[in-house]
Amino acid sequence: MPASPAGASFAELLRSLRERAGFTQEELAERSGLTPHAISALERGARTRPYPHTVRALGDGLGLTDAEQAALRAAVPRRSRGPAGDVVTSAPAGLRPSALPMPPTALVGREVEVAELTAQLGAADARVVTLTGIGGVGKSRLAVEVAARAAAAFPDGVAWVPLAALTDPTLVIPAVGRGVGLAGGEGMDTPAAVAGALRHARLLLVVDNCEHLLDAVADLGELLERCPGVVLLATSRAALRLRGEQEHPVQPLAVPRRSARAQEVAGSPAGALFLARARAVAPAFDVDEGNATAVAQVCARLAGIPLALELAAAKVRLLSPAVLLTRLDAAMAGGGQRDLPSRQRTLTATLDWSYQLLGDDARTLLRRLGAFTGGFDLDAVEAVAGDGERDVLSCLAVLVEHSLVRVHPGGRYDLLEPVAQYARSLLHDPERDLVHAAHARHYLALAERAHDGYACADQLHWLARVELDEDDAALAVERSLARGDLRTAARLCWELQRYWWFRQRVPFGRRLTERVVAAAADRLAAVPDAAGAADLAVAANAAGCLALAHDDPEAAGGHWEVAVDNGRRVGDVDVVAHASSGLALVAMIRGDLAAAAGHLDVADEGAARGTRSCCAWLLSMCAIWRGTLLRAAGDEAGAVRSTERGLASARERGDRLALSMALAGLGHGALQAGDLPEARRRLEAGFELSYEVGDVLNVAHFAQSLVVVEVAAGEHECAATLAGAADALLEVSGSQGGSYRLLSQQALDEACGQARRALGEDAYDDAADRGRALELHELRERVVPRSGRLRVVEQRRAGA
Repeated sequence: MPASPAGASFAELLRSLRERAGFTQEELAERSGLTPHAISALERGARTRPYPHTVRALGDGLGLTDAEQAALRAAVPRRSRGPAGDVVTSAPAGLRPSALPMPPTALVGREVEVAELTAQLGAADARVVTLTGIGGVGKSRLAVEVAARAAAAFPDGVAWVPLAALTDPTLVIPAVGRGVGLAGGEGMDTPAAVAGALRHARLLLVVDNCEHLLDAVADLGELLERCPGVVLLATSRAALRLRGEQEHPVQPLAVPRRSARAQEVAGSPAGALFLARARAVAPAFDVDEGNATAVAQVCARLAGIPLALELAAAKVRLLSPAVLLTRLDAAMAGGGQRDLPSRQRTLTATLDWSYQLLGDDARTLLRRLGAFTGGFDLDAVEAVAGDGERDVLSCLAVLVEHSLVRVHPGGRYDLLEPVAQYARSLLHDPERDLVHAAHARHYLALAERAHDGYACADQLHWLARVELDEDDAALAVERSLARGDLRTAARLCWELQRYWWFRQRVPFGRRLTERVVAAAADRLAAVPDAAGAADLAVAANAAGCLALAHDDPEAAGGHWEVAVDNGRRVGDVDVVAHASSGLALVAMIRGDLAAAAGHLDVADEGAARGTRSCCAWLLSMCAIWRGTLLRAAGDEAGAVRSTERGLASARERGDRLALSMALAGLGHGALQAGDLPEARRRLEAGFELSYEVGDVLNVAHFAQSLVVVEVAAGEHECAATLAGAADALLEVSGSQGGSYRLLSQQALDEACGQARRALGEDAYDDAADRGRALELHELRERVVPRSGRLRVVEQRRAGA
């Protein structure tokens, strides 16, 4: 034992033991799981009667022997006890709980939630219900409403205990004492006095804003153990982690669709709150058809967070919703109501409060998560926001607990948009540049894996996978372009171009890619080196694909010529092969069959030397395109042989796209030969494969081919319906398919003309309008009914 005066106080003994161990107060706090403030209070004598579990934690932290632990426990002053061993307190016989606050405004959009929580508090097993959520989401306001509704179930009342102003966890129980009406609750027997006063009470204790005082949770837990009739309703940005705790995450208010009409906007929870608060400052304000879209977009941008909506609505006195939408950042940073706590007067202040509660590692992770624009998974977090210096998973768990990160099914996470904007505002160079570079590397690697996957049986998986992250992948292109990293920008465009094609993002992808092409060309003109030529070749190759899909074969040809020239300059066989296949398509569109054949020869040779899965895809497609070329030259037998080689390769890899293209070629061959059943079988199978992939452009093209089949079969009304449906799909896809049709425009025009003459103008137009109104799944049911889809599966298995 250390040398200490006889009869030393607990404070003196603790300080002596700590100094003997050579620990600072901070080090002892960390070893014992307490706060430095708690250690200081104990050594100063400000807290003389710690709980037994606190004494045990101190002994463990100091590494005391059993005898030393006993001596430390003995130094704690005894509490006076009555005959039955109960703590004797001076608590009044009647409790005087502090009243609930009187909210100045009505609660909007929480009716169902209030009813559910009121019932939950009245249940026999309810001891701790914690409302968690991001700052400004309305936890405190919801707690007040629920407590008022539930008051009838608590004969000893409802006590409101606000904790936001406290900084010392040891003051939480005294605050509870004041909240239940105990006088002189600051004395050294406060925990005992509070427990004694509430021992037989049936009371609802509402403790507001606990997130910065979580070290006091154990004290609250002990109070509940000693007072079985007390139910705790807490609000906190993080769960309390008490035994029996029932956490209720408070979500933002549901927002209206961005394109919703006025009535729907005003009737949505977020819209209704915005409208109510706007009318408080501008009584004549209303949501009408002129401003409904702007109000809906404000609600969406603010993610339905009530505090954000109230702050924005207060600006309606000065700004129209349309102008407000352009100035939301300023609105969120501007002052709110003066009767709100300072930390809630702006959304930025609310988020600052949450940020300050985090440790350094969690703060770093939050800043870096601002690099994402959409949802993300754990792999993305580790690749983009991790640097090997911190436990990313633990930090992510902290952000989830503090309601700054949301968890979604399937292992996905995201930030509410205001939180994401806040995180971005904290990310500055050089950290920002490093994080953005890591972000681009991650999404380039994902796009590369997906591009290879498109050529294989897991095509659907990779399309769905990239769809989750398409916004971040496109953002990676933008940022790489802005940083001058043209190598990454060009490669991203190439790896993403097929996804953009499949998912009807062709106009967007083309614009972005052509910006990269222009920047790469400028760079190469200024610094004519091999690296610049390689970047330009890759970007131009992607631009050619997207230009062709966008009905611009002339531009496509120009891009592919640039790609071939620069690809040859740097010896990039893959680029030359893919670009040459594109030049073959352009030549076929122009009717130059000899040039097309020459380009296909180059593409075949290069694809055979390639190693990536996309080269196997190119070999298969070259065989299919050569079949089209041979058919145009009048060699039907050669066309069938070449197409079937491509079909076999596609089937071996499970490649739906190549399979559908091969089936289109064979279907058109059968149509030319007058074999309508075979043509229908092939074309329906191709339609189904394109539908599975979600390739709307090819679905439309197959529908056009089936127009010719239906006309040949005398089904003119069905043909008109298919023609109308195909036109509508082409509009959706952003392309009219004029430069990349499975069927010649002439054949389609002749078939539609024949159907129109057979039906008459009005009947034809009516049928076409019905087709235009069909949803994609409805068109599928008409073209390939369930029995037909089973036949497609059987054909695929049988290799037909």
